[in-house]
Amino acid sequence: MYVCVCNAVTERAIRNLVAEGYHSLNEIQALTGCSGTCGRCTDHAEAVIEASLARPPRPTLPVIDPCGSLQMLKTA
Repeated sequence: MYVCVCNAVTERAIRNLVAEGYHSLNEIQALTGCSGTCGRCTDHAEAVIEASLARPPRPTLPVIDPCGSLQMLKTA
């Protein structure tokens, strides 16, 4: 679902950025433009950030690629 229609920022994009370590609206706004145009999405964006911070981190699973090397895969 889109959070910021003006800049085409989705909930998934915000959740992914939070998982990468960006924990404030200012950081996410600098990367995506979210809430920087009209500002109507500010409350929704902050709610998505807070909810993402409250979620436990996704577990990392070992995966063997076709070449035989071990890689780590994050679950959805």
